[in-house]
Amino acid sequence: MKVALPFTTFDEIAALGLEVEINCPACRHRAKADPRSDRLRGKRFVDVRFRCRQMVQRWTAHPAACCDTLGHLCILPAPGKVILPRQAILYAHVACGSCVPHWAILQAPRQDPVWKPVWDRMANKRNRLACPGCNDPLITSWQGQDGIPYTDGWRRRA
Repeated sequence: MKVALPFTTFDEIAALGLEVEINCPACRHRAKADPRSDRLRGKRFVDVRFRCRQMVQRWTAHPAACCDTLGHLCILPAPGKVILPRQAILYAHVACGSCVPHWAILQAPRQDPVWKPVWDRMANKRNRLACPGCNDPLITSWQGQDGIPYTDGWRRRA
């Protein structure tokens, strides 16, 4: 059975206080996108395409040109909720391997109120997260660990 993400639109991303970053795979330029902007209001994050407008000098004999590459969307936690290495908190990175351009969600904590119902439904090993765009199963990679002595995750209750 496929489980839905807790958000699909930029409005829901903004309401949760998450940040959106666009990464260019060609020139490595990074830019923040405001999920509250009028241009993104009501749109699903998998349907919006971002183009890199960074000027790059590729060859010495040619003038600088616009990169014009499709950007990869990255949804980040709120600035105060970024998980640091010393915190030893269990979290997941979620991405779709089928969608073009690529998108990813970084640091979806196991104990966060937004993600806890999703991860509880995923307790059955046959359940998989579904991409809101292509409906394919999402790639989920777990990081961190609960219960490491003398860290912020020590003696956490599940």
